[in-house]
Amino acid sequence: MKKEILLINWLKALLVLILVLLVFGFALQKINFATADIGRHLINGKLLVEQKTLVSTNYYSYTMQNQLVTNHHWLSGVIFYLVFQLAGFSGLSVFYAVLLSIAFTFFFFIGKRQARWWSLILTTVLFLPLIGLRSEVRPEAFSLVFLGLETWWLLRIMEKKQFKWWVWLVFGFIQVLWVNLHLFFFLSWAVVGAMLIQQWLQKNKPAIKFLLILLGVVVVASFISPFGYKSVIEPFFILQDFGYQLAENQTLFFMIKRFGMLQYWHGLTAVILGLGTCGYLIWRYNSRHLFATILLISFSVFAFFMNRFVPMLGFMLIGFGSWVVGEWLVKNQFLEKSLTPFLSVFLLLVFISTRSYLSPFRSSFGIGLLPGAESSAAFFKQHNLSGPIFNNYDIGGYLIYQLFPGQRVFIDNRPEAYSPEFFKRYIKAQEDEAVWQELDQEYGFETIFFYRHDFTPWAQPFLIKRIEDEVWVGVYVDNFVLILVRDDEKNQQVIKEFSLPKEIFTIN
Repeated sequence: MKKEILLINWLKALLVLILVLLVFGFALQKINFATADIGRHLINGKLLVEQKTLVSTNYYSYTMQNQLVTNHHWLSGVIFYLVFQLAGFSGLSVFYAVLLSIAFTFFFFIGKRQARWWSLILTTVLFLPLIGLRSEVRPEAFSLVFLGLETWWLLRIMEKKQFKWWVWLVFGFIQVLWVNLHLFFFLSWAVVGAMLIQQWLQKNKPAIKFLLILLGVVVVASFISPFGYKSVIEPFFILQDFGYQLAENQTLFFMIKRFGMLQYWHGLTAVILGLGTCGYLIWRYNSRHLFATILLISFSVFAFFMNRFVPMLGFMLIGFGSWVVGEWLVKNQFLEKSLTPFLSVFLLLVFISTRSYLSPFRSSFGIGLLPGAESSAAFFKQHNLSGPIFNNYDIGGYLIYQLFPGQRVFIDNRPEAYSPEFFKRYIKAQEDEAVWQELDQEYGFETIFFYRHDFTPWAQPFLIKRIEDEVWVGVYVDNFVLILVRDDEKNQQVIKEFSLPKEIFTIN
């Protein structure tokens, strides 16, 4: 009997390991360095580690260099830089996949509290691709880990009635880390607050007292940052109108209408299922699972209005959605024992075999950088090209990593670091030739360094105009970047050697 129990436990552990490895595999994606933020994070970390410089202004730009910036993820930059020093870009890819796998493990065990194995497997497979939607190396992976840890731990504390003083200290320590790692530290307030609401309605006095103190601890701990209260208020002001639309902050309807990609339909399905799960929990249990209901409603709404929250909703559905799936399956043994295994395997094979949608067979699957990602910067340095550089928003982080401090950027992908007026002028210069000429005269651009797959409405028309402009000559192009230089005496040698005939550019 003991051997059978031991064998079953080993099989369960093996199953968990397989699911974790699946998450790990879906999270592995080569870095598109031309558009990734990681270049700037690495330089942030390098400056702090090697020069004790904490960036608190628009340090990398020559256009708004003195603009104050709350560097709310400075500690992430330090960690990423240390990992990079040890294992390079490949190590960063693996490190990020490990973080997502740890986050998944917490949410899996949240689900395991009440769900049966097949319901957990089906739910994991169903929302597995959503976890990998933001598999670029980003500080928000730390938020996913802490969100999973605190949600799982609070459920355990309430179940075991572990109202210990040292829990406040641990949560406080986590919060100090979180507020310096990523902007989403306020999610800790939401998690503790949601549990407090549930216990308040259930009139659980010991839990209410414990949670009130805990909420105070995580709020106070949020002020422990080099930027003090500015870090605390940053999440509530960073989304103000800064004159530039970020794709990650758009609604799912907007993304579906604009791109029509399967991943956004999948995200919309997750929102519908999330809200449906909330309705079921309220109908079936009233306030007994109010904690889960509040979190699911919140992240469903967040994900709909800002698609960057879709992966977090995916994790929440693995944790809490599996409870409802488990209840449905337990009423029908045929579904649980026959249809569910088939459906799980079928969906997994579909996700894996589809090259275009978060599959190990997609071209970007793997570790490190996409091939040729650093070639354009190498060309710039090898042939002594010079600034001032006019670059587009997407490629700013790449240029900071590759060219700073020798060259500074015109703009980079931190919308909070530039004024709304600046963004309006940046966009208008690409739409209106007169504004471009005025901007060019003001700054005297020597090089245009542009991510050529920028599909904002103004980017491609601007590139076409510059290619046709006699003042500018294309000297370099690859899968990511187009470089043009001003046709002046300084650039005659590189123009003579590398001038690109206009005929190679196709206008669609």
